[in-house]
Amino acid sequence: MCELGDEIKQTRKTKVSYVMLALRLVLGRYHWTNATVTVDGETHHYKKVWIASALNGRYIGGGIKIAPDQNRLSETLCCIVWHDTGRFGTLLRLPSLLWGGHVKMKKKCDVFFGRDITVEFERPCAIQLDGEVISGVTRYRARK
Repeated sequence: MCELGDEIKQTRKTKVSYVMLALRLVLGRYHWTNATVTVDGETHHYKKVWIASALNGRYIGGGIKIAPDQNRLSETLCCIVWHDTGRFGTLLRLPSLLWGGHVKMKKKCDVFFGRDITVEFERPCAIQLDGEVISGVTRYRARK
């Protein structure tokens, strides 16, 4: 989403609606990937990953409460992995990201806390790091 948002900002003078952008991506343009997530040496494998974020804080994108239980002053990072939902299921659950309700979907959203997080994607993806979009990433690591 961050990559497409930056594309829109460069080509248009209007403000980007991230809600509309998310709907557009879920309904067709986004292609999920498989991922391997390692948190403090414990490895987990996922299919159909929509989100695999490592965060120091609770919020992303100007107010989306993606990691509601994270404390930026703690000694750990939070890793959120939203996986194994199709387009329709994701569309229905998308609003829950705004207030952090997605973490209650225990079969579709895993939450980890750790000091060393590595995410490896099956294909190149775009990630956002401190507001900057980086394209073509197949692996990233976050440590605290």
